[in-house]
Amino acid sequence: MIGLSRFRQTLVGSFRLLDSDRDEPLALELAAERPSLLPRLSGGLVVEGRIDAKGLADRRRVSGRVVLEPLVPFASRYELEFEANDGRRLELYAERRPEARSPFWSASSVRGEFRDALRTRIASIELRLDYRQGLSRWLGR
Repeated sequence: MIGLSRFRQTLVGSFRLLDSDRDEPLALELAAERPSLLPRLSGGLVVEGRIDAKGLADRRRVSGRVVLEPLVPFASRYELEFEANDGRRLELYAERRPEARSPFWSASSVRGEFRDALRTRIASIELRLDYRQGLSRWLGR
């Protein structure tokens, strides 16, 4: 179908556990295999992928949804869940919210948190869209 494309996104950055003063590396790869004709109005894209949060969730499966805000270009909300290395179910809640004073920087930034099963915040996260994958496809590599 014309106009439908698969959603793929790679984000890289860091997380910090609340009881730590040290940032740890974090990478997130997401894909939606079923494209949506109107993703901004359909309640979000169902996504799956991998999360690599050093020491917390090493190369673990992640699933959930990415909700694209209908009235704000480039804004989105991430609602994902995964199993930590120790077997706990954790959730990732984050959002990308562009700001007029720094449109490119803010449109590529994702901020949020990890929560446990009781929805208690256990870590803060900061991610950036990783454009290297898309750029290599455009350059034919």
